[in-house]
Amino acid sequence: MGVARGGAPRARLGIYKACWVGGCPDAAVLAAIDDAIYDGVDVMSLSIGSVGKEIPGTLHAVQRGTSVVFSGGNDGPVPQTVTNAEPWVTTVAASTIDRSFPT
Repeated sequence: MGVARGGAPRARLGIYKACWVGGCPDAAVLAAIDDAIYDGVDVMSLSIGSVGKEIPGTLHAVQRGTSVVFSGGNDGPVPQTVTNAEPWVTTVAASTIDRSFPT
């Protein structure tokens, strides 16, 4: 009960399913992006990074004022690199370390 606020209390959020057991068809991803633009979301976070392939609809979203963020995929051209074919989106990558911390 009550109101939850974070770092962007006026941001509009929406969750759209575009990936299924067989993968993430371009048509489903494009439909989700179009729905998000129409619904007025502020930021799209797509955790479907794909090496060397443009995700349809992302340039249109950015042109409409929506920030688009991708996962880097963490399997870039060589170890410890990421890749992104779209310079208009922000790419975020995870990292690992070579140590363990047993408890």
